[in-house]
Amino acid sequence: MSQDFTGGYGPEQFSLRNAKPGRYKVEAHYCGRRQQLVTGATTLMLRLTTHWGTPKQKDQMVTMRLKDRAETVLVGEFTVE
Repeated sequence: MSQDFTGGYGPEQFSLRNAKPGRYKVEAHYCGRRQQLVTGATTLMLRLTTHWGTPKQKDQMVTMRLKDRAETVLVGEFTVE
């Protein structure tokens, strides 16, 4: 995981160079306390890339609203074969 940038908008990055076969969960933990009240809820945007840099590369985009502080949400799952 990249350095935790809690003072701004991110981005956060996580990568597995040689992922072991199996099913993986992607979860986000919303711990923010500083939110622009004018803009409403905090939005999570995720780009999940598998087989990066190969002809089999696949990108999936996920956008979701985070409601409650200290909430952990399941963003998605993927399988490495």
